[in-house]
Amino acid sequence: MRDSAWHPTLLIRASFALHGLALAAVIAEPAQWRWALGAVVINHLVLTAVGLWPRSNWLGPNWIRLPAAAAARHEIALTIDDGPDPLVTPQVLDILDRHAARATFFCVG
Repeated sequence: MRDSAWHPTLLIRASFALHGLALAAVIAEPAQWRWALGAVVINHLVLTAVGLWPRSNWLGPNWIRLPAAAAARHEIALTIDDGPDPLVTPQVLDILDRHAARATFFCVG
C-alpha cells in the first residue's frame, strides 16, 4: 500500500528552516530583527504566489483523478472556482439534494 502520510515538499522544508534561522538570528542578535522579519515576509509572499499559481506542485501534488478506492465507491470530485454564485450555487445545491448527494464546500478568502 502506498504511504499516504503527508511529506513536506522541499519548499516547505526550506520555509521551516528559514523560520528557524530567523528566530535563531533574532535571539542571537536582536538588533537584526528587521532582516529576519523581512526574510520571513518574503518567504510568505513566495508561498502565497506559489499557492495561487495554477497547477503548481511546489506545495504538494495536485490531484487530477480520484484514488481508486473513491472511484470504486462511485464518488466524484467537483471543483468550482469563484463561488458561491447567487445564480449557479442554488442550482448545484438543488441537483445534489435531488440525488441525495453529500457534499463538502470550502470557502477561501
